[in-house]
Amino acid sequence: MSSDISRNWTDEYAEKRSAFEFFSKKLSSLLADLLDADGISIHLLEARAKTVKSFEAKYSKSSKNYSNPLNQITDLCGLRIVAYYQDDTDRIAEIIKREFVVDEKNSTDREPAPAEFGYRSNHYIVKLDSNRVALKEWAKFEGLKAEIQVRTVLQHAWAAISHKLQYKREGDVPLKLRRKLFRLSALFELSDDEFISLRNGAEAIASDVDSNLSVGINSVDIDLVSIYQYVAKSAALESLERMAADLGFIIEPYGDADISDLVKFCDIFDLKTLGALDSIITSALVWSKDFFEIQYRKQAYTQGQDDASYDFNWHISRAFICQLLIIENRISIITTAKLIRQGWDVNIAKAVLSNTRYFLSKQKELKVASGSIAAPE
Repeated sequence: MSSDISRNWTDEYAEKRSAFEFFSKKLSSLLADLLDADGISIHLLEARAKTVKSFEAKYSKSSKNYSNPLNQITDLCGLRIVAYYQDDTDRIAEIIKREFVVDEKNSTDREPAPAEFGYRSNHYIVKLDSNRVALKEWAKFEGLKAEIQVRTVLQHAWAAISHKLQYKREGDVPLKLRRKLFRLSALFELSDDEFISLRNGAEAIASDVDSNLSVGINSVDIDLVSIYQYVAKSAALESLERMAADLGFIIEPYGDADISDLVKFCDIFDLKTLGALDSIITSALVWSKDFFEIQYRKQAYTQGQDDASYDFNWHISRAFICQLLIIENRISIITTAKLIRQGWDVNIAKAVLSNTRYFLSKQKELKVASGSIAAPE
């Protein structure tokens, strides 16, 4: 059946597009919550309503036969989820099938055949189920459809590049290039599998480090995984973190970049094992309160605060606490230039080194006064 030529579908869609745009935003927020609840981390979640120009181009194609394009075109509302790993796309598919009514006939949830051009990308045509439509905030979207694309990062890259090359079907590809594209498609697919293998391997290493931490850490080499586990589980660092917070430091969560910086810091200053680092951290429990207070107050002075009242906010993490204590331990070989080369701000580097030397001089004075060391002649 041909579309009703008496109706201006383009104008009708232009009037209703805002509803599809709002629907796409609501679905995006819902999917973000669902993914978070299932503990799935993703690279990208984007949503859009088809532009009026794209709608007109699609329904007016001579090869199509829409009687009512507003109801029959299934991707007026579109979402794309880009996951890191292939097995995550399978978990996302389960969520979609659990939470929505999926139009199986118009959805694609399969891998390409061995000799088929292209690369896997799942598309689900969905609408709200009766339970969600019964909710007041969703009732207005009853009957609306959306297309949800689910891909890995590599599948997303493949789709973007092949689109740029304008090769959508095998027949579009010049014969001389066809074999190369097939090989590239296979390499992308293999890479997806290998990334899962690498992730599983990293998790196994983390588990081994966990086991070693519970037994003894003296011989555990410092690397990204072992440092991450140590920083997360060190009771001494937990105590130092509380101590710093009590003095006024604002404790920040540590991320991959902080841990990477700490690994590099340990390597630069010749700390090879967790045992060596832990020795520095645990020994600091005795004197670190005075050390932190000097770092905090002296840093405040450099910001123009007076001794009686200051509100300087210094944000630090557990990983940075480790760097501060390494500086105290290796002060004889640490220079401002070395810290700057590690990415430190020049003023912070100068202040921390100056404060550390001030702290050590005060410690020496206390030891002389107590008679634990001889006074200099």
